[in-house]
Amino acid sequence: MRLYQGIPFPTLEDFTMKETDLYYTIDWADFKAKLRAVIVEKKPADFLKINRDSFQKHARKSGDWSGVTLGQMERWLTEGYKTDSIHGLSEFVPPIREKRKLRFAEEGDEFHFDIAASGGENYMSEWTKRESIPGVAIEAGIMFAGSVSARVVGAYNSWLCKIAYSLESAGIDCQITLDFPSWNLGNDRTHRRAGSGKLYHNVVRVKRENEASDFLSWSAMLSPAALRNFGFCLGDLHCESRNEETSWSFGRGVPERSSWRCDYDSDRRVIVIQNRYMDSSEFPNSEMTAQFRRCLKEMQGKTVR
Repeated sequence: MRLYQGIPFPTLEDFTMKETDLYYTIDWADFKAKLRAVIVEKKPADFLKINRDSFQKHARKSGDWSGVTLGQMERWLTEGYKTDSIHGLSEFVPPIREKRKLRFAEEGDEFHFDIAASGGENYMSEWTKRESIPGVAIEAGIMFAGSVSARVVGAYNSWLCKIAYSLESAGIDCQITLDFPSWNLGNDRTHRRAGSGKLYHNVVRVKRENEASDFLSWSAMLSPAALRNFGFCLGDLHCESRNEETSWSFGRGVPERSSWRCDYDSDRRVIVIQNRYMDSSEFPNSEMTAQFRRCLKEMQGKTVR
């Protein structure tokens, strides 16, 4: 942990890891360069040997199932993901900092002659101090069953983009880490002989703590292409690092994640988010937004009702 104005702030090394699981982590800048080479520059994925074809297939896949077009991905990786979902933030997120107020007293920073001349006792004024809010980290899991509509997947990704943008716009240093988990992602069957197999965590560090970066430089990783294009490519990199071939089915997902959740881990100052793996109806926007607002109140130390 690092201290931010005396309060612990999680570093990327604090990302929760289990000894029984398999992890692969890459920074967005490095991952983006690989995606751009294949999607924008039309180059082969020669940085891979075992999973080159799989990476290229996942990177360039478009249509109803992925929910995006090749042109959209090219634009998002070049110009950033610009979406109408980031508008109307005053309705989405309540004021995080209380407004500064002008207070009148016998002592202060500014003298008011008219009040003093009229016999008023409180002829000095000063502004209340600006509330200081330390940074927060977001750890979000993204994995859906293949039967879930791309509309639901895209809505969830766009919602993540919106909350990240809202925190950044409020001047809160925001660290963003995404995890695309899947059981038995690689074709190495030795993992499965001892029991139920291994859970692969495909992790991209979208934005670091105190990183001076423009929202559009990393917003593509929170676009509708986040899972079924970029996330699947990330799985190829993970398997490549283990000298394994990526499973044609991308493993078996995480069916045990059966609810939509947005919780605040006060010990680590982390907003932990997960989606419902098998949800094929609608993204519960209102419910998740309410949970996010509750996290903000907890983050500020306010009582949650």
